[in-house]
Amino acid sequence: MSNDELSQKDKTILNGRIYPAIQCCVNNRYKIVLGIFAYYSFIFTSDKLFEKAKTSNINLYASFLFTFFIFHNLVNYWNNNNDECKLEQRKCEFPTMEILFFIAAFILIWGAFGYFRILAN
Repeated sequence: MSNDELSQKDKTILNGRIYPAIQCCVNNRYKIVLGIFAYYSFIFTSDKLFEKAKTSNINLYASFLFTFFIFHNLVNYWNNNNDECKLEQRKCEFPTMEILFFIAAFILIWGAFGYFRILAN
């Protein structure tokens, strides 16, 4: 569909909401990964925090929180992509990159949690 076929309302929706929403989901990937590394590096570099974290369930809660973030980002991306496809009246592509990010981040989160559990014992 060319831009000539889009109504003014559709152009406003695409440029004002859909494209920035998808770009935000893509940018959130990097923020989530940075947050995971910052969280665990902060705990591993501080002996006092490491000792406290060994006796509490804070890492379990953090792992669930980060898992929620990556799942929420996946759902948002999927919904925004579907909205874009409906408005542009084109066939949607499977969001392979977003699924791969979800899998990689999930392994990273729970792998770090398992590694921390091994170190804590």
